Amino acid sequence: MAAILFSVAVLLFVAFEEERLKIFGYFERLKKEVEERTRELKRTEEELRKKNTQIEVISRLDRVISSSLDIYEVYDAFVEGVRTLIDYDRICIALYDRENDEIIMHLVRPKEGSALQEGSRRPGKGTVIEHVINTGKPFLRRDTQKEREFLEDELFLSEGLRSYMVVPLFSRDRAIGTFNLCSRRPYAYSEEDLEILENLSIQLAIAIENSRLYTELKKAHEKLQRAYEELQRAYEELKSLDELKSNIIANVSHELRTPITIAKGAIELAMDEKDSAEKNRLLQMALNALIRLNFIVGDLVEAARIERGEIKLKLEAVDVCEVIDEIVDEFRPVFIKDRLRVKVEVENDLPPAMADYKGLRHVLRNLVSNAIKFNREGGEICIEARKMGDMIEVCVSDTGIGIPEDKLEKIFERFYQIDSSPTRRYGGTGMGLAIVKEVVEAHGGRVTVESELGRGSRFCFTIPVWRE
Repeated sequence: MAAILFSVAVLLFVAFEEERLKIFGYFERLKKEVEERTRELKRTEEELRKKNTQIEVISRLDRVISSSLDIYEVYDAFVEGVRTLIDYDRICIALYDRENDEIIMHLVRPKEGSALQEGSRRPGKGTVIEHVINTGKPFLRRDTQKEREFLEDELFLSEGLRSYMVVPLFSRDRAIGTFNLCSRRPYAYSEEDLEILENLSIQLAIAIENSRLYTELKKAHEKLQRAYEELQRAYEELKSLDELKSNIIANVSHELRTPITIAKGAIELAMDEKDSAEKNRLLQMALNALIRLNFIVGDLVEAARIERGEIKLKLEAVDVCEVIDEIVDEFRPVFIKDRLRVKVEVENDLPPAMADYKGLRHVLRNLVSNAIKFNREGGEICIEARKMGDMIEVCVSDTGIGIPEDKLEKIFERFYQIDSSPTRRYGGTGMGLAIVKEVVEAHGGRVTVESELGRGSRFCFTIPVWRE
């Protein structure tokens, strides 16, 4: 009986032990499953955290891209955004200049010094950037110490950079550059990091394209604005020219009619005059009016020649002193009539000028005519000539009314008159000084003026010395 009870006890113990072992094994398996699930949950949590960080970075970059057209402000946002996702020792943005086959470094942000500089240009041939642009595919270098295929490999290794990744930037289905990260650690980047950089490159390319379009739009707007302003100026000039045309016609008609009327009246009176002295006075008046008329017609003819570009100089050796004497003799009756003192100061041994004789006479005649017209009765006119290097300077000064300082630049414009009103005191077509300037500059010289209101003016011009 005891033996039977022992056997039963043994059988019960064995059965219990087997059951206990089964339960223990179950719990062991359960424990392992729980541990594996915990690890999976941690991996999932880490992935979700990374994904959430990526989403936050992408969302933040979207806001920057939407709110700013300053590409360097966008670059700064990308530098900070990438740093929160992937560690790096240098971040670069390189754009490709297809026309010159060059790489332009638009952004270079190293943690330490770098041979690469922002704005620098490098040949594209043999670079990983060229490879990525041509293939349109990203590239990952795990260790530059083990693999050296591109020009950057040697450069990066010399700076202690062991791994890098390069992704293309696309605009309108064409690679326009690359987005690059470098690290001092070998095997620093994974395929997952490459994928993250690719996702960010889509946004970066959009930002670059937006900036480019904005720059082009800004340039087009500025060009349009300049065109509009030029159109406005042209319109104002046309208005001014239309007014000027009317004024010129009125002024020229007035200037021509006045001496003709004077000459006609003086001649008619002289025909009936018995007294010879009075007849001579009237004839002299008519002659002076016709001389003035001749000046006006001469200016208009010369102005027409200038307008058509027909100034053709017959250069020869001209005695400047002789021309001055001729002009003084021509105006002597006027000097006497207006009681003007005339002083001529010509440098001794003055060489001949290389000039057009008629042109030089016209210039000097116009300057002396103005000195008479704007002088005061009993005033003085001084004509000087001297050699200055390889030029001869001729000056005509007067003691007349002078010219306002703000008008000094304008007086050489065609048809310009300081007083353009119909009731102006001084006559003329406004072409005299414009012709002077054109003729002198055609000789290779220049005209200058100094003036003070109420104290007179001094006009000087230069012409070359005669060279055999």
